[in-house]
Amino acid sequence: MALSAGCSYEMTSTETGTGISRDVQEARDGFLETPGMSELFDDLYGQGIGTTVNEVFALGIYIPGFCETRAQQGLSEEEAVAEVTDSLGATYEKGTGEPWAEPIVQAAEDHVCE
Repeated sequence: MALSAGCSYEMTSTETGTGISRDVQEARDGFLETPGMSELFDDLYGQGIGTTVNEVFALGIYIPGFCETRAQQGLSEEEAVAEVTDSLGATYEKGTGEPWAEPIVQAAEDHVCE
């Protein structure tokens, strides 16, 4: 199934044997050329982040640029979390006070950012 920008749909496909739906795995596969993205996806999936196709696309598109911006601007941890919150808030709004941005920053630092 081809996806075009702006598409959103309910996942009804079967799992791949790893607990990850086939649609989410296929979305992840599109970003594996960026070093560390596979590990980032695995790390965040275990924390309940990046479990939908839309979330995977948001991460895959956003994280490489975030790493570059953080390095260029010398963002502190707090500033980096604020940047992720501002940029991905619409995709990851999981409820007031739920710390979803911090794990994204940590996984990006651990796996993708140099």
